[in-house]
Amino acid sequence: MLTLIKAHSPVWADAGKTRIILRCEFEQLAVGEIGFLASPDDPEPHGRTIFQDAALGKYGAVKDYIPPPPRVEDANTAPA
Repeated sequence: MLTLIKAHSPVWADAGKTRIILRCEFEQLAVGEIGFLASPDDPEPHGRTIFQDAALGKYGAVKDYIPPPPRVEDANTAPA
């Protein structure tokens, strides 16, 4: 289990609001902040705890999910 030092900038990772992406720093990782995908069904306890705390606003308001723009390949294959 990783020990969270700090977390911020939560954003919903999908339209269904089932996962949250945020910036995290962990005691055991000497890399500084990393992107972290938190989920309520994460196999690791720290992932579930981070999701729950983030959903409750502990790391700031969770921003809305913004879907990625359509890919050029998808636009070229769309039916007319």
